[in-house]
Amino acid sequence: MQKHITDQPRHRTYVSRAKAFLTFERQSTRHPSYTALHRQPKVAGSGTKARQFARIERGILA
Repeated sequence: MQKHITDQPRHRTYVSRAKAFLTFERQSTRHPSYTALHRQPKVAGSGTKARQFARIERGILA
């Protein structure tokens, strides 16, 4: 008499577990291109327009 299909020992495959772990790790970190863009120097004078508009709003024209 043969064993029932549910009586068979389970073969654990760690491949799917490792694949899920790697997918989680890849998604939880930043892509290197985003890091490179973040480290680029800011454009000189990027805050000057805002400063000038704020000065004009305060009524200082000269």
